Order: sequence, then C-alpha cells, then structure tokens
Amino acid sequence: MQMSDEELNTILDEMYDRFGTLPNPFQEPIQFAHRIKLYRFYKERELAAEQSTEITESTLSEAT
Repeated sequence: MQMSDEELNTILDEMYDRFGTLPNPFQEPIQFAHRIKLYRFYKERELAAEQSTEITESTLSEAT
C-alpha cells in the first residue's frame, strides 16, 4: 500500500502530537518501529471506541 506524502505528513504530525519527540529511524530503528506500533494500537482503540459509542447511541434511539 502506497501512501502519499500528505498522508505520511498527517500521520507524523499525529505521532509528534501524541509522543512529543520521535526516535531517529536511522539511528534507532527498533525504537522508531515500536512507536509506530504504539501509534497504530492507540489509533485502532480510538476508532473502536468511536464505533461502539455510535452503536450504543443508535441502539438507544431505536429503543425509544
């Protein structure tokens, strides 16, 4: 899957917002890869939480 420069910059900006500083991918590739995994984990949890909230809200509105 190829990403555009714009998509990569958006993800990097979100990572800087979340983690503050990032390790240099050339000098510390393992730590950088770990931060990417953490970012993906947190992003997936946020999406799952949003989806469960939407499901709960739609279920409540159907019940009334």
